[in-house]
Amino acid sequence: YKGISLKMAFDIRMGGELYSMTNLRLYETGLHKGTLPGRDEYNEWSAQRREWVENNPSGDVGDWDAANPRQGYVGKGVVNVGTEENPEYETNTTQVAPSAYWGTYTGSPEPFVYDASFVKLRSLSIGYTLPQSLLRNTPLDKVTVSAIGTNLWTLYKNVPNIDPESAYNTGNGQGLEYGSFPGRSSYGFNINVKF
Repeated sequence: YKGISLKMAFDIRMGGELYSMTNLRLYETGLHKGTLPGRDEYNEWSAQRREWVENNPSGDVGDWDAANPRQGYVGKGVVNVGTEENPEYETNTTQVAPSAYWGTYTGSPEPFVYDASFVKLRSLSIGYTLPQSLLRNTPLDKVTVSAIGTNLWTLYKNVPNIDPESAYNTGNGQGLEYGSFPGRSSYGFNINVKF
């Protein structure tokens, strides 16, 4: 349009699964925002307990615990209040230290398997072709100047914190991700001259 051109390329992948060991490690070490619930409450309870112990060196800390139930994170799930032969399940209400809960979270990879679908703006080019009136007294037939970019924007993805194209390696490790770097974006200019 009036010498201006716009070119875009989208990359779409639908389906597939990705197991993110990066997200598992973030949870396990308490560095993921999903591990924040219960942390403030536990830290406050723990500080009060420490203060009580310091001020009552000969006291029975169990008495303090009985009067001040543990605060912290309540894991989702149920507990068996019956027997092994006749189980009866109730919603879990036990509060624990968030670090104790998340630190043992590596038993199941299921929470860290994600749908690997994505939509990305893979490339974008905006160009301008100089009008012929400017080239009339030159040996040039056509001059186009363009700004270009690649891997500019992920419009849709289901994998938090990482690039859904990440992979553990380029061999048989497809569908696995651990400690991968994000995809690189690049920007540049292009001048196309025709004689």
